[in-house]
Amino acid sequence: MSEEEAQKNLFLKYLRGYGPATQQDFVLWSGVMAGDAKRAIESSSDMIEAVEILGVKGRFWLLKKDSKTLTSISLDEKAPAFLLPKFDSILLGHKDRTRIIRKEYKKCVFKPVGGDIAATVWINGHVAGTWKTKKTKQTLSIAITPFEKIGKEDLRDLEKTAQELGSYMRFRETKLLLAG
Repeated sequence: MSEEEAQKNLFLKYLRGYGPATQQDFVLWSGVMAGDAKRAIESSSDMIEAVEILGVKGRFWLLKKDSKTLTSISLDEKAPAFLLPKFDSILLGHKDRTRIIRKEYKKCVFKPVGGDIAATVWINGHVAGTWKTKKTKQTLSIAITPFEKIGKEDLRDLEKTAQELGSYMRFRETKLLLAG
């Protein structure tokens, strides 16, 4: 396979996991040069389409087959809240992260010293806080530091996720704690 074909395939696989996304997102994620990314996009034109994201500037691309799924999603149905691990790929897949995290909270998640990326609380498509664990012999404690007040339904979702994590890690007891 030629380098151009490989870059096209990489772009299409990237969109499958991270779309909608911009050319700059793909460049950041993949490390390919901007000109090569542009050629990959152009050569993929029969499989992708441009989409707009309300309130966000930029030209976003999406796989045509994913567009049908996107338009079928009910905006009235709320997505469950859950816990993302440190360095989760959703935090690494885009250059402009303002779609998923407010500017004032970025320093709480992206730690410049040591390049650490915190474990995060994910609510309604946005980073809503961070979390850490404390382990004893039989208990897993998950301490959430929310950026704003977390609603009751979201807390129930987070409690369920915490219990599942504790069970997976074979702890007898799991506690969900709210800091602040």
